Amino acid sequence: MWAKIAQENFRASRTLVRKLAGRVGPLLALPCCLWLGVGLTVAVAEVPFQESFAGTGPGEGWEQVIAPEGTIEVKEGWATFVAPAGGRSHIQRPAGADLISISGKLARWASVYIVWDADNWCGVGKLSPTPFGRFYSIDVVNGKATEVDHRGVDFNTRHAMRIRLGSDHVAFQYELDGKWVDLRTIERPNGFAGAPKLVAAGKYYGADDKPFGKGSPNAIGEEKQSGAIDEVSIEPTPATEWKLTEAQLKAVRQPPDEPVNALLRQGKDDPTFEQIVGYYPPFRSPREIVGVAGHVQEIGVDWLGRLDTSPWTAPKAWFLVGEPAVAFGQLGVPFQRRLLHGYLPLVTLSRVIDGVEHELTVFGWSEGFRVDKETFAYARMTATVVGNDKKVRLPKQVTFAWGDGDKYRNIPMAERDGRAEGFLKLKWPEPASAREIEAAEFDAKFRETANLWQQKLAPATRFDVPDLRVMEAYRAWIVYSMLNADTINGQLEPHDGAGFYDSMFGNSVTLQAIAMDQYGLHDYAAKILDMQRHFQQSDGLYVQDCGLVDAGGFIAGLAKHYELTGDRDWLQRVTPNIVKQCDWILREREAAPKEGLVRGLIKFRPYNDYQGKVYNYLGNAWCAQGMALAALALKEIGAPEAGKLAAEAEHYRKDILDSMQAAAFSRDGLTLLPMEPDTHRLLKLSKYRGGDYWGLIASPLLGTDLLASDDPRTTWIVDLIEQRGGLIAGVSEFQDGIDHAYTFGYLNNALKRDEVRKALLGFWSFMAFGMTRDTYSPVEVSMIKTGENHYTLPHLYSCTEQLRLLRNLLLREESTNNVLWLGQGIPRAWLEPGKHVAVTAAPTLYGDLSYRIDANADGTFRVRLDPPTRRAPAEIKLRLRHSSGRLIASVKATPSIPLEASEETITLKDVRNPVDLLIHFREN
Repeated sequence: MWAKIAQENFRASRTLVRKLAGRVGPLLALPCCLWLGVGLTVAVAEVPFQESFAGTGPGEGWEQVIAPEGTIEVKEGWATFVAPAGGRSHIQRPAGADLISISGKLARWASVYIVWDADNWCGVGKLSPTPFGRFYSIDVVNGKATEVDHRGVDFNTRHAMRIRLGSDHVAFQYELDGKWVDLRTIERPNGFAGAPKLVAAGKYYGADDKPFGKGSPNAIGEEKQSGAIDEVSIEPTPATEWKLTEAQLKAVRQPPDEPVNALLRQGKDDPTFEQIVGYYPPFRSPREIVGVAGHVQEIGVDWLGRLDTSPWTAPKAWFLVGEPAVAFGQLGVPFQRRLLHGYLPLVTLSRVIDGVEHELTVFGWSEGFRVDKETFAYARMTATVVGNDKKVRLPKQVTFAWGDGDKYRNIPMAERDGRAEGFLKLKWPEPASAREIEAAEFDAKFRETANLWQQKLAPATRFDVPDLRVMEAYRAWIVYSMLNADTINGQLEPHDGAGFYDSMFGNSVTLQAIAMDQYGLHDYAAKILDMQRHFQQSDGLYVQDCGLVDAGGFIAGLAKHYELTGDRDWLQRVTPNIVKQCDWILREREAAPKEGLVRGLIKFRPYNDYQGKVYNYLGNAWCAQGMALAALALKEIGAPEAGKLAAEAEHYRKDILDSMQAAAFSRDGLTLLPMEPDTHRLLKLSKYRGGDYWGLIASPLLGTDLLASDDPRTTWIVDLIEQRGGLIAGVSEFQDGIDHAYTFGYLNNALKRDEVRKALLGFWSFMAFGMTRDTYSPVEVSMIKTGENHYTLPHLYSCTEQLRLLRNLLLREESTNNVLWLGQGIPRAWLEPGKHVAVTAAPTLYGDLSYRIDANADGTFRVRLDPPTRRAPAEIKLRLRHSSGRLIASVKATPSIPLEASEETITLKDVRNPVDLLIHFREN
């Protein structure tokens, strides 16, 4: 196909040349190239050109450029280029023409290039600066390089990429679904004037490399990089793509605002889900899991309706439907997907094929729903004729296939109530065990499973809001959390995924326990914390797969459980674990530097994606905060260690703040705070922007609550996030996509600053772009502009942070000033006349709390408040966000109690008994 297009483009360019030549007379002096004006030439002898690496070396016309430690190997249609970082390994040939496009099919550290001279060249390809692969583009103009890391990709998979050279621009692109998608477009600089000298293909070269100069190769790094290319094409840029339109050129010169972020500047109304959802597409690769809570055998249902144990391995089984039989799932044709009642893990997928709607329902079951019993997968396929075509017939069977498709079982489909149905059951994950069952068995197990999950979720149904999507979603997040947890050797292990990330990331585990406590699932949270205690090492350290964040989070989770339950006996029991972990921190602090930039900071591996020991603020902040929370809890039970730990925590906090102050520096008008003070590694990786790994660490740092919302250090972080590319659609940018769950700290800080619209924008982006829109299955990373999502769904950490954010919109503690906020982040649309918002027995650090806000038809509000009774906060602040933005005029309390009302907020002090409020609002 590409060869045909190249030939057509070539013929078109030759036709244009002949026409122009006919107007200006013969051009016999230019046998190889024809002048088209403004420095543009078309070579009839050099392009189109295609290299498929079919032999044992590069084809005719290529020059090999190899560093002493480098190699180039051509084998089985691949050219593999290897050299140490900074060293050369590429092939090059004369470009021969202007207005060309060079493309390649690239894997690993591979790129294609267009070269004018040693100081003027550009390239596009792939690199892996972190554990994840990325596209990158580079332009070097008069020796000054601009290198941009783009979206994340599977590093080892072949991707088609190209540089399109136009008369006024250079476009860097990749292929998606047969179409070229722009990564970046620049105006064509003066250094790129005239026909380029060379085209090249080979290993990645970066901003500091000099790959196309004369003389010996650059200084060589130690680590070798390997890139592979299996096709290179050079073809004329189509004449229709030589010049940008005025609108395109304007967008290159002044890129438009990201449209969802821009909504905050376009008015004062709350952003809504409906307002933002159309800006970007839904996920291309959804996946749900079903099964038994806490069981090691989850059943995945992927984007093609196939059953899997992991999204990274071949599916276990799939369905063929219709006559003749075709695959139930088809690439590019999404299913309608639905959980039972919107949130129970009995999933249904449906689509219409040849006039028949096929619907697949899958769920998992074990005897007594025990985790030590075998899991069985149940499936039902139904078929219903749609429309009035009398020729369409219901199918007689459905085919259940596995292996390479050579193994299958035909399941008869019987007609019932105008549709055909077939049922099967298999011991999971053994597709060969599949057998036909009767409808009665399926229906009985379906009801039993649904009832069991309803019972499990009832204690966690703490919130009642007038948004069906949110009501379904938050219970689905709890379900996915329970399914991602595996019971291993009697311990409940929350894993970040099912079939992926099948291990425990300690800090994620802690946050999951906190979230479960916040939703009243205290016994479940206690099981998680007991598991963490089980894995605590003899020297006191708890760490699982992440790093220093695990140790500090561990004691924070133990302290938070006590805060949210008030269980003194439990705290007495776990006090030795708290003290041992704190003692480990104190020993590490004692060994830390006594002066300088990192005084008092612990050097330890920071998190799972980076295993080297570094000084990092996030891990140290968790340790300081964990110790401070532990001291407060231990003080309440009179533990002798409480005073010492409180004093040590305060010294620790001061050391962190002092280090931050010393490490901050100015760049391009902003004060930047490195997350690793002595290396600046994450800032360098992010190209000094507020996104990428720097943002994924900076936002959780805000989430530790070490920094006050009005601390200047907080402002440094927020400014870089907001002003230098740290946000897409109000959530954390990562590799040109989003990693929404890591935005919790930033969004919670927005609430602390009373910037409610920012928090709501992030919340709705969670819903619209961080998960499947119909089954609420969240993912870790998605390429928001194309809808491509990582296969890491449903993702535990995402479920956790989504639950925590929703909870804080409805109720939130500020422990530093002893304030309990209610309703601060309720969307105005939820309080339109006739609607209500209710919170029932929700745990807080002051005890359980209930409230209900009714928006009456006459414009008044009625509020019923049952305050926490374990201990009273200094103040309860009730925010009433009227749907029309009206401010409070008067408040009547029954029984009468002292209160203050200002604009949208009612402040109650030392309230200990239930109270009813009637609120009138001013006319706008």
